[in-house]
Amino acid sequence: MLKFPKTRVGKTNTQQISLKNDGSIPATAKFDLVPSDSFRFVDNTTVSLNPKTYSVFNIEFKPLDVGNKQWDITASTLLNQFETMRFKIQG
Repeated sequence: MLKFPKTRVGKTNTQQISLKNDGSIPATAKFDLVPSDSFRFVDNTTVSLNPKTYSVFNIEFKPLDVGNKQWDITASTLLNQFETMRFKIQG
């Protein structure tokens, strides 16, 4: 879960999430995103990670109106149906 602090309407707040390859072989992860009016995934949605490396991704929160917002995103490891990560983003 990633929680953004209170953000004024029309202002932007950015936070980061990271993925790490703890395995012993290279892996490619792909983010599956549903469009959102309040959140934006800034970086590429696909990344290849060598063993024992990580990558950081920026997520922007820019509310268009007052209220709590939520966004669910998923990252899947290609060629491995058992490696799926779910992120709940709140602002």
